[in-house]
Amino acid sequence: MRRRDAAVPAALVLLACASLVLVVAGTEGLARALVVGVFVAVAPGWAILEALGLARGWAGVAIAIALSLSLATIIPGALLYAGAWSPVAALAILAGLTVAASTARVARGRRA
Repeated sequence: MRRRDAAVPAALVLLACASLVLVVAGTEGLARALVVGVFVAVAPGWAILEALGLARGWAGVAIAIALSLSLATIIPGALLYAGAWSPVAALAILAGLTVAASTARVARGRRA
């Protein structure tokens, strides 16, 4: 696997970690809003599409955003339904999903 191929998964993992750190630390302000907003809106879907080899072009970007926002709606809804509502838990699940998909992408690239 070339370094360039691992750059996107690494950036997605870094964004997931930064979002969790900012939320758990209780920081407030524009930086947190931007980092967490970009993460929730883009990263989970992009990581899944990268793992599946489908993240190409503008259509890939649109699908990644749609998938991310869908997951950002379904996961908190499931937590609420289960009686385990927590915004931090929902973000942690999204981050875990992003890290798992990014790891799968890197592993798939190394096998090829």
